[in-house]
Amino acid sequence: SGKYLTISTEGAQVRFNGSEVVGTDDEAYKLAIARHFEEDKLRRVSIRNGLALAKALGRTFVLPPARCFCDKIWNTLKGCRALGAETAHLPFECPMDHIYSVEHWFKYGVDFRPAGFLEDDRVPSRVKNDVVRIKIDDDDDETSAAGDEVLLRPGFTGEQAVKALAKYEDASV
Repeated sequence: SGKYLTISTEGAQVRFNGSEVVGTDDEAYKLAIARHFEEDKLRRVSIRNGLALAKALGRTFVLPPARCFCDKIWNTLKGCRALGAETAHLPFECPMDHIYSVEHWFKYGVDFRPAGFLEDDRVPSRVKNDVVRIKIDDDDDETSAAGDEVLLRPGFTGEQAVKALAKYEDASV
């Protein structure tokens, strides 16, 4: 479409206390599994809402980077890592097919671009730099704007977002 919507990395990933890195000791898999499910829970809501908002705004959704705290393999894992990779760094950036049914997205016409799309050298700088930020916050006003930032209240509807962002409809991102 030439117009995009994305979610910041910070908004699409869980902030864990302490180090993000999962160790390799015999008990590390418990932490890896717990973090993997917590991250997945936030990711599912973020991606669902991002896709819906992008559709309401007539934009292509650019996926935020996704982290995996467990490998996806249909065989033996040790410490949430594939055999032979027991000391591999966790988390790692998830390949799309680890967490999304990409073939269904294509089959049903989901309009998306992979994480990193907006950093690609082939995307013109005029697109990368034409950005309006949306902040979801418990502000006193239902919607308000400050510069190139639009504030929306948690629980906003698609209709409210379209209205709040109407004056920015020509922005690239």
